[in-house]
Amino acid sequence: ATGRAIIQLSQESHDNSIVLFPGTNHQVTMEEAQHVLKDFGEGDWLVMQNEISNGGDIMRAAKGRGMTICFNPSPMTPDLPREFPMHLVDYLLINEIEAQGLYSYLTKGNHGSDLSSSHVTAAESFPVLESEYNQICGIIITLGGDGLVARFRLNEEDVKMKEFRLGVVKGQVVNTTGAGDTFTGYFVASLVRNQELNKRFTEEQLLAALHEATHAASIAVSKEGAMDSIPIKGDVDSAMAAKKAKLE
Repeated sequence: ATGRAIIQLSQESHDNSIVLFPGTNHQVTMEEAQHVLKDFGEGDWLVMQNEISNGGDIMRAAKGRGMTICFNPSPMTPDLPREFPMHLVDYLLINEIEAQGLYSYLTKGNHGSDLSSSHVTAAESFPVLESEYNQICGIIITLGGDGLVARFRLNEEDVKMKEFRLGVVKGQVVNTTGAGDTFTGYFVASLVRNQELNKRFTEEQLLAALHEATHAASIAVSKEGAMDSIPIKGDVDSAMAAKKAKLE
């Protein structure tokens, strides 16, 4: 692999800024993608970011096979909202900046990277995202140190989505790199363990997935590195059990 990510880390906040060189990640062909997808179908998940070529067409091919689509639009590039079929996304996981980018594109036609006129809150973003992407099962907006806010459509016919708010799991912050990836992985894994074909997830299952993902991300930011900081499930289960014991 020739892709490179140059990570810049703030000494004060420990937040990160990443310069990405895609390398051969942007040489993925649809023929290769179709070969990978041929053995997947209903009940399987496609978890995508904006880091490989033909992402939009891969998403269409996966949905055509009945797969569930979880999308994190990172990095937010200028043409992303046009290149990806957002109407096919089942679960959208975004941070505040990505939410602002989508809001800007949907309300003003600005490119996804033009955020100068769209300093909006999650509360302001949700109505626009829900209205435009009315097929979506869930939208999660992570808020850094302020936790997250999520909305889920518990039943297909529901017009109004159910809102959840979670704070962060407090602890030492060493490096935020990989926290979003960790959150996404644990959120999806929790849902997959509980899924039943042709059935929506319950409120309890969704809340449990959010809690597990939040705890996993809190462990990730307490360590140096990106991949090395992602915790194993046993560590996440232990952290959740310890917190529960403190509350009892």
